[in-house]
Amino acid sequence: WNLVPAALAHLPAALVFVALAALAFALIPRLSIVVSWGVLAAGLVLGEFGELFGLPVWLQDASPFRHSPAMPVESFDPAGAAGLLAMAAAGAVLTALCLRRRDVAA
Repeated sequence: WNLVPAALAHLPAALVFVALAALAFALIPRLSIVVSWGVLAAGLVLGEFGELFGLPVWLQDASPFRHSPAMPVESFDPAGAAGLLAMAAAGAVLTALCLRRRDVAA
């Protein structure tokens, strides 16, 4: 049970990817699967292997997983989680607006 909070700490970063996938579907439905998997792969590679590859810090910071704490080694950062949740919510709102414009929801 000690690792449940560690797993939940990555939930806001995962929600950012869900919001990006939904936005890709709203904007470019035919390529949404390719774009969604590509964004997820890029985020994982940047977040997990960015330092190993010697990538610049600004590029590593593009991954939402970089802003999730590595619990239980690091302490939980509520500001980072709130920022990621705000990004996911903004993506959800943009997706809803794009879908309404396409008239898919009706």
